[in-house]
Amino acid sequence: DCNNFDHKCPCPENQSRCNCGINGRCIKNECHSTECTRLELTECRCQADKLNSTCQICCLLNNYCLPAVQASRQVLTDSSSKPIYQRLLRKSDERGAKQGKRETFCQKNEKSCVNLYFFQGKAGGYCLRSGKLGRCNQRLECDIFQNQQSFPLIRSSGVSFMPPGEIYIDAIFSILFIC
Repeated sequence: DCNNFDHKCPCPENQSRCNCGINGRCIKNECHSTECTRLELTECRCQADKLNSTCQICCLLNNYCLPAVQASRQVLTDSSSKPIYQRLLRKSDERGAKQGKRETFCQKNEKSCVNLYFFQGKAGGYCLRSGKLGRCNQRLECDIFQNQQSFPLIRSSGVSFMPPGEIYIDAIFSILFIC
């Protein structure tokens, strides 16, 4: 949600669910990617040897920092994660990452499956970490921009500023966020 772009954590005590940054959610004092928080996990810094040549979001699972897709496979195949699976069934994930992958998760004895999207970027491209925009470096780490960002609407014939209520970075930059 664009209203949360500049939102800092922690959230007010009376707010049970608190969004922050770009596709982030507050857990205590930090903003974490929804790729992790939808599994009730926190985000962590990825280790390049686990990333298969792409810049990804990683989640902390049992003291291991794993790419979100691997963490999702482990969490959603565990029978004790049925409440998480049921919540994901009710909540659509239609606005997935424009560049990346979609994976379908099914549990035994369930009539429906869950489709989840995972961001995967290339070195030199844009990425997200902790709800903030950055650039994926050659080591496949997401370096966060230090200055407050403006998001131009990129067109093939030139650059114009974005319309209100919309954050859009063209396919050239491999990320699409619509608020």
